[in-house]
This record gives sequence, C-alpha cells and structure tokens, in this order.
Amino acid sequence: MSEKRLDVLAVTAHPDDAELICGGTLIRCVDKGYRVGALELTGGESGSRGNALRRAREAEAAAEVMGLAVRESLELPDAQLVDTVENRVKLAEAIRRLGPRVLILHNNESWRHPDHGVAMNLGRAAAFLAGLKMIPGEGYLQRPEKILYCQAYT
Repeated sequence: MSEKRLDVLAVTAHPDDAELICGGTLIRCVDKGYRVGALELTGGESGSRGNALRRAREAEAAAEVMGLAVRESLELPDAQLVDTVENRVKLAEAIRRLGPRVLILHNNESWRHPDHGVAMNLGRAAAFLAGLKMIPGEGYLQRPEKILYCQAYT
C-alpha cells in the first residue's frame, strides 16, 4: 500500500493516453495540491511510433513534468487487451493499493483503438471489485468515490 492514497488516478490503455485525454486536468489537480497518478494497462509495444522502452521513458519524463506522484503500467498485452476476470482483479488490486478517490477513464464512445474501450470496461469493473472484501488485494477496501470519463476524438 502506498504511504498516502491518491486523490486522482487516470487509468488508460497506453503510455501517453493520459497526457492526450486528460493531461491538462491531471496537471491542474497537481497544481491544486492533489496527489495524482497515471496507470496504463499496456506498454504500448504494438504501436506504430517508437517501442515499449521509448514509450516507457517518455511516460516517466511526462510524469515528472506533470508532477505525478505515481506512474505505473500493468504490462498487459498491447492491441490484445481483453476484459477478463483475471485482468479485472489485477486492476482492482492496483486500485486498492493506490486508493484513488477519483478515477479517470476513457469514454465509451469515439474510440479509435479497440484497447480504449476495453480499458474503460476494465476500469469500471475493477473499481467495483475494489470494494468487495472477498476479492484479493491489500490496500483500501473501498471503491473510488467518482469515475470521470474523458472525451477524446483521436
């Protein structure tokens, strides 16, 4: 469990998705004194630009510039993201450990990449599971207070 829970956590499919769909919001939250994090589900290794190592380095650099308290990846397979019970539980464990009060997800419309819709479904399901005491995982046994969906037309 982290020393102090997050106020806001963006859960996205790929490195750079958080910056593209809600980067301004995350920076604004940091500027207001909130503890903010980003969690991508994949490493973006199937992307046409760069590779997983380069994208990870860019994500870390962006996290530093944005002032994020946490930047992590679940390292699920890019372009093969699937909404499974195993993936839901893995994400629920991360949500419990980080304890966000607000979760930011992709929206359920206008997805360009199939992983974005799956990421939204996984995030919503995992947020619910995080509050169930029979689901494994250490940390904050409660659901985020609020889920926000980001509109993106890319």
